[in-house]
Amino acid sequence: MWGHDPVDDACWIGGFLIDRAHQRRGHGRSAMQALIAMAQASGAGCVKLSYKAENLVARSLYASLGFRETGEREGEEIVASLDLEEHS
Repeated sequence: MWGHDPVDDACWIGGFLIDRAHQRRGHGRSAMQALIAMAQASGAGCVKLSYKAENLVARSLYASLGFRETGEREGEEIVASLDLEEHS
C-alpha cells in the first residue's frame, strides 16, 4: 500500500508485509526497491514509512536502503524517510 501526500510531497508506504514463509529471500528488498522507483517516477521528494521499534529486521532493511529515522512517531511507530534527491 502506498500513496502520495501533496502536503509534504512524500510517498507514504503503509501495510508493507512479506509472509513469514517467504522472508529472508530478498523479496522485501526487491519490493521496496520497486516502490522507491515508483515514488521517484511520481516526482515525490521523499518516501516515508513507519515501523514498530522492536521490528529490528524491518529497521535494518530500511536503513540499508537509505531510510533515516526522523524523530517523528506515527502512533507508536517510528517514522523513517528516504530523500529521493540524495538517493538518485
